[in-house]
Amino acid sequence: MKRLLAILFAAASLAFSAGVASAATSSAGLMVQVTAVAACDMTTNPVNFPTYASYQAGDNTAQGGINVACPNGVYYSLSMDGGYNFSTNPRMSNGLSSYLNYGLYSDAGYYTPMTSTYFANNIAGTGSNQNYPVYGKLFAGQYADTTYPNYWDYVTVTIT
Repeated sequence: MKRLLAILFAAASLAFSAGVASAATSSAGLMVQVTAVAACDMTTNPVNFPTYASYQAGDNTAQGGINVACPNGVYYSLSMDGGYNFSTNPRMSNGLSSYLNYGLYSDAGYYTPMTSTYFANNIAGTGSNQNYPVYGKLFAGQYADTTYPNYWDYVTVTIT
C-alpha cells in the first residue's frame, strides 16, 4: 500500500509540474536621454510706413525692429529673405499687380541694406533682449493704385 501511494504521489507530481514552466528572473537597464540645445527667442515690431501719395516727391521712412534673447554665451546670426513680393528689389503689393519698392536698412542713414544678407553674424547672446532696429524707406516717385490702396509685404527673419 505504501508503495502504491508513493507511485500515485509521484504520478500526480509529474502531472501537475509537466504543464508549468517558469522563467529565470532577469533584469536590464533602460537608457533615457535627451540632448539639450540653447533656445533663442525672437520677436519683431513691424515697419509701418505713413500714407503714400502716388508719384510722391519724397521718400517715406519708418522704423521697426527685431528683438533677440539668447542664453549668455550662445552665438547666433540673423538674416532676412527678400520678402514675399521680391523681384529685383523688395516691394510691397496691393494684392493685384501694383507694387511699391522699398528698402530695409540697419542704420538710420539708409546705407546698409538688411535684405537677403546676414546683418548680425556670430553675435554672443547675453541672456537678455538684444535689439536690432530696422529702418525702412519707401522710395519716392512711384505709382500707387488708390483703387486698392493697402500695400504689404512679408519678410522672413531667420535666426541660426
